[in-house]
Amino acid sequence: MQLYAHLYEQTLQQGDYFDPPQGQTAIWVKSGALSDGVKHWIAGDGFYSTSLSMTSTSPSSTVLCFNFHVSANGLHSGKTLLKSKCNWPDITCILRLDSVTFPKDAIAYRHVHAGAGIRYLIRGGLEIKSDHGADYMKNGNAWFEDANSPVKATASATQSSQFIRAMLLPVEYEGKPTIKFLNPEDIDKPKEQTNHRFFDQRVTL
Repeated sequence: MQLYAHLYEQTLQQGDYFDPPQGQTAIWVKSGALSDGVKHWIAGDGFYSTSLSMTSTSPSSTVLCFNFHVSANGLHSGKTLLKSKCNWPDITCILRLDSVTFPKDAIAYRHVHAGAGIRYLIRGGLEIKSDHGADYMKNGNAWFEDANSPVKATASATQSSQFIRAMLLPVEYEGKPTIKFLNPEDIDKPKEQTNHRFFDQRVTL
């Protein structure tokens, strides 16, 4: 099926309602705090969107919505930071939200992931080399990587770097790492990047 990936950013004032977009959505709280009346999330928290409505409980809150939907025209009041499309084979799959952190000068050697997804850089810088060329991502940049697309990432030499990532994965990857290094000479090299997984959620698209 053809699937559309959107990344939205929305800033809320205290008491403002936040309604996640339709489709499968992972939320990361960039600043401030949210509550649905039962659960509460603060800056740095990531969660799967199950509530129809939440409110900002801080004077100002900013949230990122990583959204996957069969419709090209995502309807959301937030600012669209990225829009992409891909062909995805599985109606039932895993939606994963995680973060990846690189110390200075760290390298993620040429590799692929089994899932398609969106990355958003929240700190530092990364040079992303793919088969189509190289791009340098800065704080606040977002990009899309399709499943099994070869990339090599080299982190900033001056500071640590970190991105938030939402991916769709085949169900057999639930709870498992997805990275596969492509060059035999890189397999045994030190891997300095670290991963924090917010959730794996089984979803139906």
